[in-house]
Amino acid sequence: MDEEIRLVHNGEAQRLTFPIPSGVAGHDPAYQPLLRYDPVLANQLLDRYGYRKGADGWRMQPDGKPLVISYTSRNEANGVLMAELWRKTYQRIGIRMDNPRMIFSDIQRAEMLCKIQTRTYEWLADYPDGDNFMQLFYGGNIGQNNNGCYQDPQFDAWYEASHGMPPGPQRDALYRKMARQLEVQAAVMPAFSRYRNMLAQPRVLGYKKHPILHQEWKYIDIKD
Repeated sequence: MDEEIRLVHNGEAQRLTFPIPSGVAGHDPAYQPLLRYDPVLANQLLDRYGYRKGADGWRMQPDGKPLVISYTSRNEANGVLMAELWRKTYQRIGIRMDNPRMIFSDIQRAEMLCKIQTRTYEWLADYPDGDNFMQLFYGGNIGQNNNGCYQDPQFDAWYEASHGMPPGPQRDALYRKMARQLEVQAAVMPAFSRYRNMLAQPRVLGYKKHPILHQEWKYIDIKD
């Protein structure tokens, strides 16, 4: 993730370890993920569970079929660069990676039909609350905004309980359980929060960036 932030986003992002980013109700700055980047351990685990390497150096499934991960990316420069970073990561553990490249609208259509295995997905919040992020993994939202098509009865029960709670310690405790469930089931890996840089001339009046909305332009003016 650090390499992706540096190379793809020119350092204009911060590392994210919790599904709810900072500045949003429900974020847990003390959360420590279990998963870490460790190619040596990853190779050992693959060996242990029967994903052995063939004569060509690529890993196979336990039944002998090729092990191939599909990573879908957008077909502009950033998408190509992200795909190559992921390909390099998989190569370090002997896994082939296929890379379908599509325009954004085609990716969205494929996600709605649950036809994409993995991709890097960026979410712009509709409102600054943790519910707006945890809803992305609720089974009832498959075909809507649960683009990973993740469904787990325990997660869904926790989400439904949290959905009726106000922000506070009780809901935050559920969010921590939900985050850990997503992590151990490999449903998603939080990656980064992007920075947005705004530049305004001194004669622009009344400009103040809203943390969520992007239509603040109607509230500003130009000094004659």
